[in-house]
Amino acid sequence: MPEFGSYSVVVARVSGPHGVNGELKAVARSDVPGRIEALDEVCVHPRDEEPFMSRVLAARPVPHKPTYILRLEGVTDRNQAQALTDAELTVKQAESPQLPEGTYYASQILGLRAVTEEGEALGAVVEILRTGANDVYVTDRKLLIPATAEVVLRVDLSAGEMLIRPLPGMFD
Repeated sequence: MPEFGSYSVVVARVSGPHGVNGELKAVARSDVPGRIEALDEVCVHPRDEEPFMSRVLAARPVPHKPTYILRLEGVTDRNQAQALTDAELTVKQAESPQLPEGTYYASQILGLRAVTEEGEALGAVVEILRTGANDVYVTDRKLLIPATAEVVLRVDLSAGEMLIRPLPGMFD
């Protein structure tokens, strides 16, 4: 039985069924070109159920969109596909390309403790909002931290911490 926690890199999110034969519409969450089409096996994390492994039998892009039509082993009808709406599809971090220095996978950022230069704890990062300009980290204290070099001074994965220099008035 695989260790589902090791499948921590989200590559797509199921947005709903496609047709009546169990195909899924999935929105890519990966910037790596060709990644979705090359998937062999994924861990499926349904909203309210236990994760499970599935082979990817087919993946084709929807033209001009970050969406793919997927066929997963064992998903053979519209009801099964509908039940997977909002499920995340993940792969092992070891199967992911090495990122450039100073760039991180979302799974590496989630859970980090945000701390100011003065040592003030801002909470753990529980969500990443994707905006047009830059990502924004949301802490469990509901603080919003722009993911910019000006604000995030250092990410220390081994210590589980991110050093922050808040902009004037950022948390007022």
